[in-house]
Amino acid sequence: MKSKIVKSVATMAGGTALAQAITILFTPIITRLFPPEAYGALGTFSSLITILVPLVALSYPMAIVLSRDDGEAASLTQLSSLIALIFAAVTLFLALMFEAELLDYMGMGDFSGLPYLLAFAVLFSGLAQVFRSWLLREKDFSSLARMEVINSLFNNVSKSALGFFFPLAAVLIGIYAFGQAVQTLLYTLGLKARRGLAALGTFDALANAPAVARKFSDFALYRAPQGFINAIAQSLPILVLGLAFDQAVVGYYALAKSILSAPLTLVGKSVSDVFYPRLAEAVAEKEDVSRLLVRSTVILFGIAAPPFGVVFFYGPELFSFVFGAQWHNAGVFAGWISIWLLFGFINRPSVSAIAPLGIQKFLLGYEVLSIVTKALALAFGILVLKDETISVALFSCAGAIVNLYLVIHVIRKARSTNEANQS
Repeated sequence: MKSKIVKSVATMAGGTALAQAITILFTPIITRLFPPEAYGALGTFSSLITILVPLVALSYPMAIVLSRDDGEAASLTQLSSLIALIFAAVTLFLALMFEAELLDYMGMGDFSGLPYLLAFAVLFSGLAQVFRSWLLREKDFSSLARMEVINSLFNNVSKSALGFFFPLAAVLIGIYAFGQAVQTLLYTLGLKARRGLAALGTFDALANAPAVARKFSDFALYRAPQGFINAIAQSLPILVLGLAFDQAVVGYYALAKSILSAPLTLVGKSVSDVFYPRLAEAVAEKEDVSRLLVRSTVILFGIAAPPFGVVFFYGPELFSFVFGAQWHNAGVFAGWISIWLLFGFINRPSVSAIAPLGIQKFLLGYEVLSIVTKALALAFGILVLKDETISVALFSCAGAIVNLYLVIHVIRKARSTNEANQS
């Protein structure tokens, strides 16, 4: 069992590593083609999508992984897809209603295609969740790894090629939106090769949607709001910095966070994808989950601390050299963001254990605490100290503290569950 888990983690990590390597190799080219303001607009757009993703299908796609019955999984698939379609339509309506305000906020003048790209990205981000969950259910980690690489190539080659001729924010946003559709297509093709699309069921499966919606209502009632609040907390600096300062400052933050997220994603996402079904199995079989959580958390800390430490001390010099002199301030931001992301990185196993342990209600309360803490820290930096760098530093330190609290709480819960199973 252990060797199988290690092999699965290695497969996912290998694909993610190659995808991130492609992004890192292309980024110095892209940052010399597009100005910080364009990066800022892309950061704002992608943050809006990130915030909406947990609500697009009400987190029901996550239940596909837990379901042991193919018919039930098919009903969840159709329920999730229908909710995503409705949510995208509502998004388009609201984006068109507030189009002028949205364009002004993002500094994009009269770009009339923005509402449509927003709704397009929302729809396919929801559908991507559905098909990705099916591949996770099938434990088809090799296909997921290949798709990470292909999608990374599409995004980075497109940005580099079009950036030579059209170094505009609209180009970056368009590539991002169509990247969601490409990702969905890749997941669909992967599932077709693995099981055939018949596994998704016929339209008759939709008749069971109300039943499965009730059975997995915890995902809609707790996990979706939790994910929504968490996404707001993650994106809060981008959304607020754009209001308090300008899109160039947003661009600095967006580049710093995206680059630092690369090592985090390299192992953290792969571990989450593999350990989520593994932890569900461990809880069902009454294994000692706390030992598994402690071991994986310590290992992740050992992996992440050295590179994040380098960024903390030498961020401005590194960013100026690699991405161009205009990105010096991004390196300053990166030093502080590294503290937050380090603790966000090591909490991946604990977050994966929350659903199997049945403590999603706690997670919702935790996210409220998290966003309030970080929002207060950010507001103090902006409104009182009126400095973008101090604002990012306070936000990052607050994020590190609340992430550490989550890890401690989940491990304690796992330990008490194990003691109850043994008594």
